[in-house]
Amino acid sequence: MPVAEILAGIALVSKSAEIISKGISACKDIGGVASEIDNLFLGQKQLAQQAKQVKATGGSATQIVIDQRLAAEAIADCKALIIGRFGWDCWQDIIKLQREMDLADKHKAAAAVRAKAETVETMQDVAVVGGSVFIGILILAVVGAVLLAMG
Repeated sequence: MPVAEILAGIALVSKSAEIISKGISACKDIGGVASEIDNLFLGQKQLAQQAKQVKATGGSATQIVIDQRLAAEAIADCKALIIGRFGWDCWQDIIKLQREMDLADKHKAAAAVRAKAETVETMQDVAVVGGSVFIGILILAVVGAVLLAMG
């Protein structure tokens, strides 16, 4: 796995945490830092995916563990800032919505896999029917040729 991919997740988390910490006091509503909060979670997901890739390929586990700890610290800092500025319930709502969005994404991906499988099955059925029709026409042609030759 290239170093650039490993750094992408932690860099996204770190940059988002920095922007949130600088901008949280100035914003009047959560919309001012919403995209950066989303980037925190996106960076965390990227780190989880990178950890799976490292396990599969035998890469540097140390770097992944350190990056995950740094990401956890950044998220904890942002959590404290958001709770301090907007209240505990705001952070809980963010976490709840993130989980719901993740679940919806998983359902959407599973539906896409099922739809693709159905399409492949339909194409196979069409190929079988088409082949059967072709063989039937070929048999009729041979029978017709034999009858014509006999007659």
